[in-house]
Amino acid sequence: MSTSPFNETTTLSVPTLTSEYNDVTTVSKAIETIVLVVIITITTVGNVCLWVIVLRSRALRTLTSMFILGLSTADILVGVVNMPITVYTIIMSRWEFSQSACVVFGFLNMITLVTSVLSLCSISINRYVMVCNPHMFKHIYTVRNAVAMIIGVVIFSILLSLPPLIGWSEYVYTPSHSFCFADWQNHMSYAFFMIGCCFGIPFIVMSVCNVLILRNVRASRLRVKTSCGEKPEYPEKTHLS
Repeated sequence: MSTSPFNETTTLSVPTLTSEYNDVTTVSKAIETIVLVVIITITTVGNVCLWVIVLRSRALRTLTSMFILGLSTADILVGVVNMPITVYTIIMSRWEFSQSACVVFGFLNMITLVTSVLSLCSISINRYVMVCNPHMFKHIYTVRNAVAMIIGVVIFSILLSLPPLIGWSEYVYTPSHSFCFADWQNHMSYAFFMIGCCFGIPFIVMSVCNVLILRNVRASRLRVKTSCGEKPEYPEKTHLS
């Protein structure tokens, strides 16, 4: 017999999933809903404006902007797909959709989370190469390579999000957060794996890159001061057509 808390032939709107909300007041739900709606609005409008500005300005259509737009796309998906479902669930105080829908939205939640973190990591590496190894920048960051890197981030995010679909953890509804996500509490091995891959390693990479960039900038400033105002050379931005 399956140990899953959900019955595959019914929706998830059963009493056991709403018990954690018995003490939540209407005012608390209203405040939480308003805050999330504001976040959704800012997230969606802000990121759509970013796309419009970048696409309309040739000066901003650089390789670095491609990575930023990749991150922006993940944020837009969160704002228009994931968070509205959370708001609706908060209002209803229970999951109103099917088990399959919970799995789909849990999978999307995980993919967008991982994609956002890995995109930030890619941007840090891009900045590191440009500042600390400018002679290598144009060789590494061609349009073709940049597209391949962005696609690689998406594919890697999908692969990291697949285990709950094949038995290592599972996507379940979490009443305390009003959304579906991987059941880390009952599958600690997957939780530690994801924490390491999605937070630990990217955090270390971003920290190292930023520290090295800071050291390089300080060294460059020192050289400028001792060389009669001569400015250090950085690679010119590669504009996209």
